[in-house]
Amino acid sequence: MPEGWKDQLGLFLRLREIIVFVGMYRSWDLSQPDDWTRDFLRDSRMRITKGVSLIDEF
Repeated sequence: MPEGWKDQLGLFLRLREIIVFVGMYRSWDLSQPDDWTRDFLRDSRMRITKGVSLIDEF
């Protein structure tokens, strides 16, 4: 893999997570979310506010 690929991938995944998070709030009825949706939104919000991507833990 090219040098710096992990940093670029992490940046891409953070951007993608923000887009998915915003899209869910714009398009889904979240007045009564199921357990998966509630957990995903909670975890996603935490990663977004802390600037963590899904692969930072690896």
